[in-house]
Amino acid sequence: MKDKNEIVKMIQKKRTGVLATVDNGKPRLRPMDIGFFYDDRLYFSTFSSSDKVSQMRSSADVEVLWMLDDMSQIRLEGQVEEVMDAGLKVRYLNDNTDAKGMFGDSSNKDYLLFRVTPVEIKYMDSSDSKYNRICLSTGS
Repeated sequence: MKDKNEIVKMIQKKRTGVLATVDNGKPRLRPMDIGFFYDDRLYFSTFSSSDKVSQMRSSADVEVLWMLDDMSQIRLEGQVEEVMDAGLKVRYLNDNTDAKGMFGDSSNKDYLLFRVTPVEIKYMDSSDSKYNRICLSTGS
């Protein structure tokens, strides 16, 4: 069985996932560059004009799915919040060259940073037909 640290490394390697939000009770999905972790929380950026911004402000419930090259899957369910900390916004852009290329620097009014605090992470190996819950506690 995989542990949390292995799962995080797999997500960081893959990075492209599918983010699900809720829009008036209906699911909305979109592929995203979403694979940066700081302090066990998932971070991603987006444009302030994106529809997902109002959806996440209305409902903090999100889920992200990553399909790995071997067809294994990782699902992360959590609560999303906008990051206002200027230092974290700068750090994220310094760590993510793709985001830095889109937004330039943290003073860009179109640049928003969000973080997801995981509630549950599940992993399904390509040779299996069921998801296994990954323990979220520190040191697991």
